[in-house]
Amino acid sequence: SNMAVKGIVVSGGRNVTVRRAHISQTGMGGIALSGGTRETLESSLHVLEDSEIHHVDRWKYTEVPAVDMEGVGVVVRHNHIHHKKHHAFRQGGNNHRISFNLVEHTTQECWDCGMYHSGRDLTWRGNVMEANVVVTDDAAYRERFPCVPTATSCVRAAFYFDDHQSGVDLRRNVVVGYENGVFIHFGRWNRVRENLFINCGVAVAIEACSGKCYATFQLNSSDPQAIALRAAMAWPEWDSVWLTQYPALRSVTAYAPGYSLNNSVDVNSIVNASGNTSIWNPGSWIKGSSVLSDGQRSLLPLSGNWIGSALSDAQFVSADP
Repeated sequence: SNMAVKGIVVSGGRNVTVRRAHISQTGMGGIALSGGTRETLESSLHVLEDSEIHHVDRWKYTEVPAVDMEGVGVVVRHNHIHHKKHHAFRQGGNNHRISFNLVEHTTQECWDCGMYHSGRDLTWRGNVMEANVVVTDDAAYRERFPCVPTATSCVRAAFYFDDHQSGVDLRRNVVVGYENGVFIHFGRWNRVRENLFINCGVAVAIEACSGKCYATFQLNSSDPQAIALRAAMAWPEWDSVWLTQYPALRSVTAYAPGYSLNNSVDVNSIVNASGNTSIWNPGSWIKGSSVLSDGQRSLLPLSGNWIGSALSDAQFVSADP
């Protein structure tokens, strides 16, 4: 505790386990773990488990996650992370796993942010978030730290898949009290399945612009979508290891900016949400599957989802079109 920057840094190496650590009252984040070889997808085998991390943003309030993950194959499990002004997890790379963690009271003083945040590289695939319990009181934090009218986005989400984050498997999590449970920003091949959303304004939101949103799109621009696409197209020729694990990358060079395609939302339960699922376009939220057009439904396949007004509600109804 009382470190100026982070509490622990694991950089490179292999098979490092951090267990039963207590990190608190640091200036700029909790722990950073990186390792593995992305070219061959060789896993780092680093593990963070059975630890508690909280109040690790005394000096810098934002962009200093409790857990920062890079490289390949970092596992974060059975931890208690709480009281963060911004995010608990920031993730870059492949085949990471975040599971069985309790996360409380995050995104307290930010907007356009998420408890989990990743994005801006189409090649970051194979990441799994499973069986986490994520709880906050976003209504209270929004009143204390309101979004300014000039902000580009006021989204506050539990899971924020930003700028083409793709290939994430989000399953069997419990999400309570967030303005948005999941926000997918132009990503593809993300699966949201078997989760429980309670008291979230919108359980799942996908920014589903049509091609018109990017009529002026330029591949060589500084736009985050252009950066993500260039990173993927510049990657060396995909070898059998990559294509076996991520077959969807075969079509990456034909990627159409501005479309959120091939995401799926399946077998989720949604309790007391103001809009069960939604597709977002600039300037408006379209809430409730009943108002989605056929074209919008193709962007957000729904299957086997249920909504109710209380956990004790025996009259759950289908949230699907």
